[in-house]
Amino acid sequence: MIKQGLNNSVGECLEGEDKLSLGDIENSLQSYLDRLSESEIVVIKCLANQENPIHNFQQFPETRVSKREIIQSLKRRCLVDTVRIESNNYFQLNLVLKAYIMRNYC
Repeated sequence: MIKQGLNNSVGECLEGEDKLSLGDIENSLQSYLDRLSESEIVVIKCLANQENPIHNFQQFPETRVSKREIIQSLKRRCLVDTVRIESNNYFQLNLVLKAYIMRNYC
């Protein structure tokens, strides 16, 4: 049904940031962000600026809270996804949230 509405091209719909319309979920995304700590926002903005998933916590800016704790907190909220590449865990921002952050904060 979704594919029919997108002319059988889901990938083309998600291809460009300007094409992605977040519509009604923008308020929900902002509500999530409003509840995050300053340290979590710093990590989210860092992840939003990455083209590829991050493996090393050293790539994150310094925060008052452990970076591992921040990632775990964001994962519990389903804001960060874990990607397994060659027996290593990498982290990336949820793609819808990434589009919202890039459009409104970066």
